[in-house]
Amino acid sequence: MDNPTVSIDLSGTGITTTIDTLSVVTDTSWKASGVVETNWQELSFDDSTWPNAVDDGPNMIIHDVSNPPEPGDLIPGTTAKFIWESNTYDNEVFLRKKINIDGPIVSAVLKITVDNNFTSYINGSELPEMAGKYDWTTVDQYDVSEILQSGENVIAIHAKNAGGYVGALAELIIQYNN
Repeated sequence: MDNPTVSIDLSGTGITTTIDTLSVVTDTSWKASGVVETNWQELSFDDSTWPNAVDDGPNMIIHDVSNPPEPGDLIPGTTAKFIWESNTYDNEVFLRKKINIDGPIVSAVLKITVDNNFTSYINGSELPEMAGKYDWTTVDQYDVSEILQSGENVIAIHAKNAGGYVGALAELIIQYNN
């Protein structure tokens, strides 16, 4: 997670504010399970027994995808990885990432795509269905500024595969006052 800081001096006002940026990307630090559990998408859910996700990017070739896209082709400039629960390519996976935000949210945008479709949540709130939900070459973008809060948060993705290659790719960019 990158955390660049920008200080803004509002000249003549005596006010200085610092805006930090937090980038959260899909990688092997996410928790993953092939089994649904009650309230798995909620912040209070204990995912400590869930294994970490696996980086699925190298397996695109194994699944006969010609000219597989790189994550940066779908989300320009991202360091996100295609992830999944394991290399078994089960039909569905439940992914979670807890994050901590150290101040009031200024803006927050979640970019996500999944082969083949998904439902995503922030702090247990289901995000609306988007057009790209069923097309993994289309990245959906959500403004989640009003859902995130200062302190602990959770991003949760229920990803479903219809066969062949699998992968979930996401990046959440948060700007907050520190």
